[in-house]
Amino acid sequence: MREKRYSRFVLVFVLFIGLFLSNTYIAHNWIYNAFTGISSPIRWIETKAIRIQTVLHVIKNIQSIAQENEQLRQENNTLHGQIGTIQTLQQQNDQLLAASHFINKRPSKLIVGKIFDIQRSSTSSSLLIDIGSAEGIEKSMAVIASGNILLGVIADIYTHSSRVELLDSPTLSVNVRVTETGTLASVHGNGTNQLGTATVDLITNKDVIQEGNTLITSGLDTLPEGLYVGKISEAKLTGGNLFQYVRANLAFDPITRPEIFVFAHE
Repeated sequence: MREKRYSRFVLVFVLFIGLFLSNTYIAHNWIYNAFTGISSPIRWIETKAIRIQTVLHVIKNIQSIAQENEQLRQENNTLHGQIGTIQTLQQQNDQLLAASHFINKRPSKLIVGKIFDIQRSSTSSSLLIDIGSAEGIEKSMAVIASGNILLGVIADIYTHSSRVELLDSPTLSVNVRVTETGTLASVHGNGTNQLGTATVDLITNKDVIQEGNTLITSGLDTLPEGLYVGKISEAKLTGGNLFQYVRANLAFDPITRPEIFVFAHE
């Protein structure tokens, strides 16, 4: 039994020596070269696999960054919306504060109506409301919106409707006061090219006003005193002229507020 094991060991040893000598001196390392030839493609495949894995990792990172950017964009839009809401509330608060600084002459009643049409052209800016002479409406009555905001005045009257001349109409002029300084002035609309804006006249180069100052009705014409008109948006001194160049943004937007109130005469 031991002789068989010894014979197998000797046979394996002789076979190994024979292969080594054959590869070295006869086949010129063909066995080594064969193994090397097989291992080279394997190493190439491994290298490519590593590169592909790296590329996939980069793509995954790009997708993650894109998702984060989209999330940040949505959060940014949400913040802008919240800021807009805060600014709107602040504007309404400023309007109420400006109106509260004055003891206004109030008519005996308010007549409630709704806007059903807006008419704007190069020469006028007006709207139609669903109350008229049958409801007690008369010409030159002041038309306001919620918050004591001046919209315009009654221009034409029909039985159950009326036409309101808006503040941004070039044909309407209203006497106003700058609340911060008490400066008296007059405003008229800039027409369809600049809806929601007005030119402020009669402010001299010696008057001290600035952007953001509040305008209210002065009560020196047929309109009640203290109605909120808007805010100064631009004020420039003009060399050689007596009056400044002044523009204002009007407070009322008829598109967003369908309900209006008409001041009846006392």
